[in-house]
Amino acid sequence: MSTLPSSSQQYGPNPTTPAFADDTDWFTAYLEIHALSEASWRYAYIFWLAIGSVTLTFTALRLFALQSGRLGAYWSKWSLRRRTWRKKHSLAQARKSGQPHKQPRLLPSNVELLCLVSLITACLVATFVGPDYIAPTNDFVKRLMARDITAYKPQYTIQKAWWTSGGRAGLMSFALFPLCVLFALKRPPFAIFAISFLTDIHFDKLMWLHRWTGRFVWAMVTLHAVLWSVQLANDTRSGTGKVAYVYAWQFPRFIYAWTAYILLTLLVLLSLGPIREKHYEIFYAFHVILVPSTIVMSALHHPPLWWWCWFALLLWAGERTWRATNWMYVNGFLGSPVHVPPTTSSGLRLSTRGEVLEMRSASPDLESIDFSTDNKHYAKNIHRDSLSMYHSPDSERPHHSKHRSTSSTTSFLTPILPPFSVPIGYGHAEVLAGRTIRLRLIPPGQLTWAPGQHFLLCIPSVSRLVSHPFTCASVYDEQKPGDDGRMITFLIRARNGWTKNLWTTVVSLLADGRRHPAQECPGTLPSSGVLLRTWVDGPFGSPVRTNWGLYSSAVIISGGSGVSFGISVLEFLCLCMAGRDGRDLGGNVGKVSAMRRIRFIWILRDFAHMQWCASVLHRCRSLVPRESLQLDLFVTNFNPSVPLGYNDIGNSTSPGDRDSIALPSVSEGHGASFDEDGFIDDQIPDDFVDLSYYTGEYNETGELGHEEHRLDLTNFDGEHDDRMPGETSLNRTLKKEGTIRRALTRKARARRRGKPSLEEKPVPESRRPPDSPMFNAETNYLLDSPVHPLRNPPGPSADTSAKRRSYPKPASLSLPSVPTTPLPPSLGDWDTPSPRDRLMDGSLDWDRKRVSSTFSQMSSSLQPLVREAPKGVELEVGDQEMRDVRIMTEFARPGRPKIDSILKDEAGRTSGRVVVACCGPATLNAVVRKAVAAQISPSRIRRGDYGGSIDLVVEDFSY
Repeated sequence: MSTLPSSSQQYGPNPTTPAFADDTDWFTAYLEIHALSEASWRYAYIFWLAIGSVTLTFTALRLFALQSGRLGAYWSKWSLRRRTWRKKHSLAQARKSGQPHKQPRLLPSNVELLCLVSLITACLVATFVGPDYIAPTNDFVKRLMARDITAYKPQYTIQKAWWTSGGRAGLMSFALFPLCVLFALKRPPFAIFAISFLTDIHFDKLMWLHRWTGRFVWAMVTLHAVLWSVQLANDTRSGTGKVAYVYAWQFPRFIYAWTAYILLTLLVLLSLGPIREKHYEIFYAFHVILVPSTIVMSALHHPPLWWWCWFALLLWAGERTWRATNWMYVNGFLGSPVHVPPTTSSGLRLSTRGEVLEMRSASPDLESIDFSTDNKHYAKNIHRDSLSMYHSPDSERPHHSKHRSTSSTTSFLTPILPPFSVPIGYGHAEVLAGRTIRLRLIPPGQLTWAPGQHFLLCIPSVSRLVSHPFTCASVYDEQKPGDDGRMITFLIRARNGWTKNLWTTVVSLLADGRRHPAQECPGTLPSSGVLLRTWVDGPFGSPVRTNWGLYSSAVIISGGSGVSFGISVLEFLCLCMAGRDGRDLGGNVGKVSAMRRIRFIWILRDFAHMQWCASVLHRCRSLVPRESLQLDLFVTNFNPSVPLGYNDIGNSTSPGDRDSIALPSVSEGHGASFDEDGFIDDQIPDDFVDLSYYTGEYNETGELGHEEHRLDLTNFDGEHDDRMPGETSLNRTLKKEGTIRRALTRKARARRRGKPSLEEKPVPESRRPPDSPMFNAETNYLLDSPVHPLRNPPGPSADTSAKRRSYPKPASLSLPSVPTTPLPPSLGDWDTPSPRDRLMDGSLDWDRKRVSSTFSQMSSSLQPLVREAPKGVELEVGDQEMRDVRIMTEFARPGRPKIDSILKDEAGRTSGRVVVACCGPATLNAVVRKAVAAQISPSRIRRGDYGGSIDLVVEDFSY
């Protein structure tokens, strides 16, 4: 018996099916004969070999830091750029319709486009290049004598046919299943790409590829279905004359095929952006149901290739099981709660290994500690345990005290037990300015995280089955006493959906005078805020892969609520610069000895939003020398009457307008102008701030080439600018406070240098603001008094003539007062103010009572959150937290930052590598990427100056 010819030209590409009387037997034989040979599967193996080669290459580049050289700079300069797109006139249309602000569409970065194009190209090459059907290499004669039906399979190579191309498209669809699942997995070791000794790229960076890979799988499956449908429609059964499609519906595997295709189509449709963003809970629930169903149906459709499906399902189920086990442990459903070593009577706190973590000592004389910015006694070498004593969550003793302990392991301050400790497993939710919830919790099980990572948060009283991702705004610290080192802090700004439900739940409980939901019994209750049972899953996110010890300078840029990411990175770096080991703080690096300077930039909408993290900023400022940390807070809710410059500050455009007063011209590098309240509003150098941006609601052509809105840098999609009662007055007061503090700082600096300050220069008579309370008509000076006039208004002393103007105090916050009750410690519960801060505390007559009001006083825009107007809901600002906010006002100025100029300045200051950490809305993401790419300089690197090497760490995950 001879074998069939090796050429398909004589017999054609379509094999003949033996004649079977039974319809099912005939169609079974038909499919077996028209299946690809095992030799044809090599295309899928070649595809995965290419995936593995790229993965290993990227791993080698990362482990050996080969991307940090000149060639790596060229690559980064191109790959970082990311563009945005916004339809013309869409901002005006949204404003007319009253829709909330929406960010422009964020297009993929260059590197994302390259990865996607490379992946699709490789898959298409493996699908169409070369012959579809490769001749089998097995023994045809032996199989024919055994009457195996597969012996009727073509024993020759077939280039192209409807069924061969359709089968090859199906083969590549099966091969893509594991890759698509791998892109979606979050936790190693099942998330192979996130393994630390491999690429260490986590889900947040692969999510975009996961979505597009899933869509491409659907496209390949559709191609497979179309090509095979053509083949089935062309083939007829001898004897009956009916097309093969008629008999296909009697075959179970054909039914499985169409079932899998329908499920996959639903999966793709329900994963589209509009549905996923507006109905995330529906998307998530169907995703969990449809993913395994689609994989199982696909496996049953074609058993010869089902091991691709079982491998994908094993990865998916294994990662889910691993995460579920970890989730149950972390949230106290498995094992015992973490035991925190107590502090002994002798003042020692021991670790579980018996190590001395901390020693209490008598506190120094707090009144004699110098906290002034001129203190030169910074600690150079601090023992890792000398900063381990905190007296409240997220607070730390400034290390530049004049009084040094005789022991390097002795703390500077005796810990003060906080009046309220968050119960284990419960989240303490507090209402903050900007319709924001600060949620603090301590999980029952041991949990560590790196700065900048995020968690999946589930609150049963809001939604029991759905969790949402939020970036952690605190730093893990294993050396803090008690459970404070495991305190996880979230800043959650209400939008739509789950966050809106959380806000509604919290304010409804507060309005009813309750501190927890009825079905929960947390035990000890707080004096402010509410307690909610809270579960966490995580941590997740690629920031864990960042080696902060490689850089000499760091620029942290945050927009709006993206400060959660920025503040955790800032606190981590400041602690490391103060002498702490980064491994004790959740990082993967020990000392950051190369780090010399940090610049923190926060673009926020209102001054009141500083409440979110002012205490942590105050703490960080006290940890490192003044020259090592620069804080720049830009407040965008600012409306100058005309575009302001430094050499061309305009005059009044409308004489009757209170905001449009005559402004003094300034010829030097700084400017001063009067705001609507008559206070001097100083500006920072023109190279770093842009005020022309605020000439209207939006600009026709912005920095990114399309219409630009004033909320683009601060507001995420769905966020409103609704304010709690009292926020407007709080904003005005904090703005005045910052103006005064900056004026005093500049005046003191000028006097130390023996030069008159800017405010002490005479003002030309033609440019005098005679009605301004900050202007002394007799002396013709601004802020002329040696003691600030708002601290000590001139009285009837010998130095004050009757002709001198009085300096009235600004109006304090006028709000309904409520009995002041102790509040939980803020994020930075400081021990005592510095002499300068104590002096500044008298600069404004601040109402120490909590900023409070009722929902009945809210604007109508807040009413949809709670249909009825509940009573007793308060915006609470504790005394300690308010003092931190007021101190930070010195660094908060109106305007928009010029990111490119700031990065240029920072890159020019150092000869070492620079890292830029960024988190914010889509527009800020694109602006920072553009600025970083512009400042990367391969020529500087070639000269040995690594200031031209800038790495970007971005937290821009999207679920």
